[in-house]
Formats: sequence, C-alpha cells, structure tokens
Amino acid sequence: MSYFSKQYEKLSYPISENGSKGFRNAQIGALHSISGHFTLHDKEPAIVVMPTGTGKTGVLMASAFALRAKRVLIITPSKLVREQIANGFASLNLLTGNGILPEVIAKPKVKELKNKIDTQEKWEELEQYDVVVATTFGLPVHLWSVNPSMELFDLLLIDEAHHSPAQTWNNLIQYFKPAKKVMFTATPFRRDKKEIKGKFIYNYPISKAFSDGIFGTIDFIPAIPYLEESHDLTLAKLAEKTFNSDKANGFKHNIMVRTNTKVHAKQLLGVYEKNTKLKLKQVDSTQTEKQVTEAISRLADGTLDGIICVDMLGEGFDFPNLKIGVIHEPHQSLAITLQFIGRFARTNAKNIGAAKFIAIPNEVNFLKLELYAEGAIWKDIIHEISERTIESEIEVRETFEVFEDMPVDFEDDRDVSLYSLKPGFHVKIYDVNKSINIKQLLTIPDNNVDKYFVSTELNVAVFLTKEVKKPRWLTTDELVNVNFNLFIVYYDRDNNLMYINSTRKTVDTYKQIASQYLGENPRQLSTEFVHRVISGLSSPEVFNLGLRNKNAVNNAESYLMKTGSHVQNALKSNELNLYEGGICF
Repeated sequence: MSYFSKQYEKLSYPISENGSKGFRNAQIGALHSISGHFTLHDKEPAIVVMPTGTGKTGVLMASAFALRAKRVLIITPSKLVREQIANGFASLNLLTGNGILPEVIAKPKVKELKNKIDTQEKWEELEQYDVVVATTFGLPVHLWSVNPSMELFDLLLIDEAHHSPAQTWNNLIQYFKPAKKVMFTATPFRRDKKEIKGKFIYNYPISKAFSDGIFGTIDFIPAIPYLEESHDLTLAKLAEKTFNSDKANGFKHNIMVRTNTKVHAKQLLGVYEKNTKLKLKQVDSTQTEKQVTEAISRLADGTLDGIICVDMLGEGFDFPNLKIGVIHEPHQSLAITLQFIGRFARTNAKNIGAAKFIAIPNEVNFLKLELYAEGAIWKDIIHEISERTIESEIEVRETFEVFEDMPVDFEDDRDVSLYSLKPGFHVKIYDVNKSINIKQLLTIPDNNVDKYFVSTELNVAVFLTKEVKKPRWLTTDELVNVNFNLFIVYYDRDNNLMYINSTRKTVDTYKQIASQYLGENPRQLSTEFVHRVISGLSSPEVFNLGLRNKNAVNNAESYLMKTGSHVQNALKSNELNLYEGGICF
C-alpha cells in the first residue's frame, strides 16, 4: 500500500472561521472539486483556477492524500518554487499546522530533482520516493535512449499550468498518460491563445478573495516627474518615501523594483544607491540558486529593504512581506500583471498593511492601461479585468464541450481540438427555405473529411478536410502537395439563415456547400441586403475600405484596400466601375 493510501484516513477537512485553523473557502472548494472530478473523469485533466496567494500549495499537497496517490510528480516553473514545494511535502507543516493532518505523522519520501534525469537507472531510482518535485529541465522524457515506465507516477500536479502548452511541459505531461492530472493556475489564458488542455472544475474569483479577506487593500500611487527629472529617479524617490512611511506606521514591508532587462536593472541599482538610502539587491537569472536564496534570507532578516527583479521571484513564489511594487517597466502580459498584483495583495503575514504600487500614470497601452491611470481604483479594476477574461475563457471551453466528435471514413490519428482553430471573420449568408440536417456529412470536391465536429444544440458543423494534389510541374505521382481546409456551417434557425465560413474562398466552393444543405440554386443574400445593417448610421466615417473586384479570375475573391480618415472621399470614378462594395470599418 502506498504512503498516501496509508495516511488517507488521517486527512480531515476543518474549515477556517474567524481565524481558526483549517482550510480556507478557496481551498476546501478546490479540494472537493478535485475529488469529485476523478470519480467521473479519471482520464481528463482537471483545471483549478485559484488567484495567487489563495492557498494553492495547500490544495496541491492535500490532493495527493485525498486521491490516495501511489507516487506523485509535481512540475513547477522555477527552482525556487520547486524548493518551496519539496520542503513543504517533506515537513507537511502546512497541513499539520492547520489541523488538516495530525501533528505526529509519518512523512513522505520526497525527491527534489536538481539535476537532469537522463539515464534509465536514474529514472528507476525515483521508484523509491513518494513525491518527486521537478522543473521540466530535470525530466527530459524526449531522450530516445531513455524509456521510463509510463506508470511510474499515477498523479501529476502541474503548478502554474498556463505553461503546459509549451512543448517541454506538454511532452512530459503527455508521456505519463495513465496518470491523473491536476492543473493549477491563477490565469487560465495565454497571449498566444494556445490551449491549456483539461476541464475547468473550479474557479475561485479574485472578488471572492477580497471578500474572504485573503487579499487586502491595493493602493496605486502615481509618480509625477518634475521637469527634467527622469522617470526612474522620480520612482526611486517616491519608493523611499513610501517605504519610510510604512516603516514609521509599524509595517514590515519590503520593496520589489520591477524592470524587464538586466541592463536597466543595473542602471536602477545605481539610481537607488546614489539618490536614496534604500538597501537593494539585483536579482536575475544569471545568479545562482544560492545567491537568490541568500537575497531572500536578507529580505527576511531586514538587512535588505528590497530587490530589483528581472523576471524572477514571480510565479508561485511566496513572500507576503513584499508589499511595495515599484514599476519602472510594466509587464506586457495581462496574466503576469495579475499574478504580480496578487503576490502583493495577500494578507497571510504579521505587521503588514495595504499593498502599494508606484508607477508613472498612463505608461502602458493595452488591456490593463486603466490600472495605471491617475485615480484608478485597483481593487475594482482588477475584479473587472481578471474575472471578465477568465469567465470568457471558461465560456469558450464550455461551448466546445457541446460539440460531438463525429466518425469519418478517412480520419487520421491527429489530435486536433476546436480550441486550436482560428477561422477568419468571413462568411457567406444564405436564405433557408426548408428543413436542414446540420449533422449531414459534406462532400468537398478534391477533399477528404479528416475531422468532423457537430453541435445540434448550437446548430453548428465544423469540417477539417485534407486536399492532396500533384504539383502541376510533375508528371509522376511521387510527390504531392497536402493542404488542409476548414469549413464551418451555422444554421440560424430563428431567422432562417445559413452562414458558411470557408478557407477556400471561391464562389464554386460556397455554392457546392450550400447546395448540399439547401438544394440546387441556393439563394445567397446580396451585398446590398447585408449592408442594410449600417443603413441607419448618420455621418459615417470610414477608416478602412475593401472593394471587391467585379472581374476577379478563377472565382477567387479579390479586394482593393484603402485606409485613412474619410477614405470614401478618395474613391475615383473609374474604380467604381471596376469594384463593388465589400468590407468597411
């Protein structure tokens, strides 16, 4: 019997109320959701969304007991987080100190992988441990000479799971196919739109973290530079003033100065040393693990006031006394920005007050721009940005779950999900004057249907086809060109309309698809009819205009594009003879 099976009966579920020991709301909800998920879906990864600082590590550890794991593999994004989690499992202090496990309990055998496991013997040595904690660097399962057992681990716990679509992470996760997998993340979305594979089973919103007292007050302090004073100098002076004020009020706060390059970090160290009395140290990826650990120890004992960071001490790192963030260069990712803020907002330490962020107002220009506007109320804005983005992601995933993967004759062994498809914003619209069957299988000339998804609930069919053609310049059949096409058909039952989206934008293709649903001579809505949707606009200003070529060859669509303010006024009379209305913004 495994260690976690033996100790399973010792696991209890006390709930922390009014400062008592036990699980927080976020933790108890996540742990029960994990247990429930694997009673029904033991092969599908579970995705748990918990904001930074809400007790994810406690859930991660308790889930190994709740699921009675044989052997656990924990994948982390950094060495520091790897060390924290390994030490946590080795001591179990987080669980015993909160009354979740008894104070006297046998401890699991824990292996923190600091070196690469690159031989069969090294892999087999892991069988003697109950818990293995590693970064993806330590477990290169892609090496041809190494073939560890796919059943070596029966539970994979993925910390900061938004990294999982990366090839090194995905290779490792996919290798251990029989294992249950739990993906933990605060930000279940990526800038590159790649899919985090799994089922959303629990989402604890940031607003709940505030109402439950896990997150405290967040203040934005705008820094306004004086004439001829550099932004860096202004920020440094205000950081010192804020630090001294907090110290005078009895708070044990530390500073994190944030920038995005090592060169700038070195420059900032000089600015702070020359113009303030703050004791800071630069921390970046060129330093050893020992050097970084030493800097953290100096923060804890008060010999350092703060650190200057370049993409370090970020994901999963727990140091609640970091309460003053000085933003010399803002993050360009919403996900990292939210994690950064969550790291400062936590309340699980003594002698700490409100988190404070110091920045030059209006220095960023993307989704989080309102964060750095003067007078911004961060608590409310963070709720809106974070929860809107996460809820949108969950809605998309839940929508895809109502699609059925239909069998086809020529299906390849290819793992293609609807999430990975990004069709263009282009449709042809047809009148529907008869009952249609959205589940009928289309035949596309010169194409084999490779994947076929249908949702009768949404009246949508998605076809992925493979087109194989011999090059025109070749007389034999040794070489072929392979091209994939995407076709999407949507039946708007309420308005008796059918929309077709196709990557093959020829008149014949659209007509061939529409005819199979609607019969011969399907009636396409005219451009003039479609453009009635903008007929009620007064004084329109067109910035981007696409005119369709009336004489395009090969039935392919061709456009003349014009851009600029009031671009419609730049049209020439001869162009109106050659082109007709197409698209406009």
